[in-house]
Amino acid sequence: MRPRPTPEQEIQWLQEAARRRYRRPVTGRAIKHVVAELLTQRRMVAPQQQRQLREAWRSAVGPAIAECSMPGRVSGGMLEVVVADSVVAQEIALRRSDILRELRQRLPDQPISRLRTRVGSVDG
Repeated sequence: MRPRPTPEQEIQWLQEAARRRYRRPVTGRAIKHVVAELLTQRRMVAPQQQRQLREAWRSAVGPAIAECSMPGRVSGGMLEVVVADSVVAQEIALRRSDILRELRQRLPDQPISRLRTRVGSVDG
């Protein structure tokens, strides 16, 4: 049989056991930052940014063209816009400089320098 430990030995043993069990607290990042980073890596747009982009698009092109078009993603300074038909694409092309100026004013954190239109389904 082992002899009973002295109170000093018992305290020392408990302190060593506590040190072995102690883990440093995890210093993580807020989940909103992690999600935003993942969306950026996968070239997806967060819902709030998409809403801001749609609102800025509507004010830049007006309600008539906004009904027939939908802004997509921004990649490399280029905004891809889906339009209902080639007539809308032509109208956007004619007003390109005014639209870009308005978008830059309303979305300073998204540097949009070009527009690209493609005909497709516009779900509204």
